Amino acid sequence: LSAILGCVSPIVTIAAMLTARSPFVSPSDKREEANAARDEFKTGKSDHLTLYSVFQSFSEAEARGSKAAKKFCQRSFLSYSTLRVIGPTIGQYLQALADSGFLPGAKSSRLRSAGTKAVPATFDRNSKSDRVVCAVIAAGLYPNILKLKAPKRMIRTAYGAVPAENTAKELKFYTKSHGRAFLHPRSVNFSEKAFETTWLAYSQMVQTSKMYVHDSTQVAPYPLLLFGDVPQIDVQNKAIAVDSWIRFSAPGRIAVLVRALREELAHLLATKLEHPATDVTDAPVTKAILKLLISNGY
Repeated sequence: LSAILGCVSPIVTIAAMLTARSPFVSPSDKREEANAARDEFKTGKSDHLTLYSVFQSFSEAEARGSKAAKKFCQRSFLSYSTLRVIGPTIGQYLQALADSGFLPGAKSSRLRSAGTKAVPATFDRNSKSDRVVCAVIAAGLYPNILKLKAPKRMIRTAYGAVPAENTAKELKFYTKSHGRAFLHPRSVNFSEKAFETTWLAYSQMVQTSKMYVHDSTQVAPYPLLLFGDVPQIDVQNKAIAVDSWIRFSAPGRIAVLVRALREELAHLLATKLEHPATDVTDAPVTKAILKLLISNGY
């Protein structure tokens, strides 16, 4: 999907980062400094995009030599031993994509040695679009989805009643199967007071003193509608439901559009798998999906 939508580099990098230990180091006597250093890499309301930002910065430092990379890691409270093994994993993932026919024009051996630098530009044309990258993240992590519930309060001002700002502690998160869950304190989203959507995708959930979620990314509605389970249309209530609990208010025309795009995308993927050499980057359905994701439906 990342090859079709043009965001290969961030997705393979994030996938590789998730196979390793967290790159963040947090000494007990320098926790505040470490948290501040981590926040320097924060990208959007996403641990996954933040991981990508970390590796990009590490790669720039590494290009100046191992000494510069080690100094960068020490200054940024990052693990050099963790980050230095990510590159080979990225190369393996890219080689697998090329061998499967999803990166036509790219040389498999070059991808393995040079990593994302060898990815043809057309397969990274949307790598700077957080909306597209987050959509592919959500597709890959589905059904690991959190639902956000925030209290709705109003406060009176001289200009009338306005919504009150919530605190991070007032936000509650739920999964379909395990009930309430908590963002891990090391998540960049842990201190967020508000999100633009009510849905987050996550990588892992671990039960300790609480049910903690590691690595989360806020997700817009359209990625869930397009890449989640087949949406069920509730005509009477003018709503669409994914996996029975992810519900959106939507007129019938939106439901028809989503179903049509899903069917066309399924056909496109089947064609690509059967005939790997087929170029689908400029297919009408690819363009339509990208337009929807980038504009968020507007």
